[in-house]
Amino acid sequence: MFNTDLKRYETVDVNNFTSDIEIKLCRMVNKSWWNILRLSIQKKVTVEQYPDLDKNKTYILCVNHSFDEDILSAIYNVDRNVYMFHGGTHQMEHNPVFYAL
Repeated sequence: MFNTDLKRYETVDVNNFTSDIEIKLCRMVNKSWWNILRLSIQKKVTVEQYPDLDKNKTYILCVNHSFDEDILSAIYNVDRNVYMFHGGTHQMEHNPVFYAL
């Protein structure tokens, strides 16, 4: 398995992740998109905490993020045993099997 789209992210750093033109374009699009959404959505959007989970049921919780700390902070909030499947960029490119920690 080889995903060529991920190869670019192995060499980028904070200073060379994107260009100034891309950032300006993204800000213009985001501002326009936010105004369109604000006018088209009539309901107020609220964010709720996770509900209380039933101890006798099994659940599958999916978290997809680039940073391990964000995934771990989501897992620590669950009050039961959790298996975390983690794979890095190299595994996504070359290995279809992720590792369970």
